[in-house]
Amino acid sequence: MKRIRHRTFWYGVLAAILLLLAAAVGYTLYIRSPLYAVKDAADAFRTHDLPRFEQRVDIPQVVDGAFEDIFAPTAESGLAERFLYALKPVLTSGMEMLLREQVAPTSLAPRIALPSLLTPSTTESPSDYEMTDISSDTAADGEATVTVTLRHRLRDVYIPLRLALRKDSTGYWRIVRLTNAAEVYRLMEPFAVAPPNATPPTA
Repeated sequence: MKRIRHRTFWYGVLAAILLLLAAAVGYTLYIRSPLYAVKDAADAFRTHDLPRFEQRVDIPQVVDGAFEDIFAPTAESGLAERFLYALKPVLTSGMEMLLREQVAPTSLAPRIALPSLLTPSTTESPSDYEMTDISSDTAADGEATVTVTLRHRLRDVYIPLRLALRKDSTGYWRIVRLTNAAEVYRLMEPFAVAPPNATPPTA
């Protein structure tokens, strides 16, 4: 009888060890996933942790890709558009600086509030946006896509952010492009110029 109890005890210990190992492996895989990388970047933005944000986001590449998506299609449509496109190095440098300023503000510049994707906070003012969905496509050849859908609380407008990620040499994922930057720009642009009770833009 004692032998049976002794054996049962060690079976329980072995099962507990296996469960802990499975949990550790699962967590390790999760923090090395594209989904976690996006959540970690959003959390770094919200907590104004610039070094952590830059580990997760290739700022120059994201800004350059966004500029191309938004302005390249109109670059040949008129003199003003060609002049704007000719200023791309200056404008993208300024956009990078503004993005870093939003993450780690050093002046009185207005801040963009994002919803928390990792660590909920009750001490900060609520964001104008709330996340309604987040999904990740199957990663292949070191590349993946994560789609985050945000909803503007005041206007009931849904904005999908389609983020392209690339795995670095350490095995962690980094955001390298907002693949639908032109669509996001078109949806968000009216928010800065129209009053809150204005008719929301249509998709």
